[in-house]
Amino acid sequence: MPDNDLATAQITVTLQTPAPIVASDEGLSSYVKQGLGWCFKIFAYCMLALITGVALAIPVGLLGYGGYFVYGRIWPDAADKEPASAEETPAAPDATPPADTGE
Repeated sequence: MPDNDLATAQITVTLQTPAPIVASDEGLSSYVKQGLGWCFKIFAYCMLALITGVALAIPVGLLGYGGYFVYGRIWPDAADKEPASAEETPAAPDATPPADTGE
């Protein structure tokens, strides 16, 4: 450095921050951040399950409805018949009534 009246001085300043009282990976904020991360992860898995379920249920439902429609076209009488009730079903001719025990 020149040593005359026009010389300028040079000052070097080094700034340091003091050590924090609580470390950056401890304290309430890290627990809140971790909890929010878990909440988002669980929410994302729920949305994944919901979307996957809908994506699976719609094609399966359409295939089932289409199968029912085709079944009705191929066998129209079978789709219109109602199952026989117990009153309409005839009893077997050789059926014997239960024995009376007298009690």
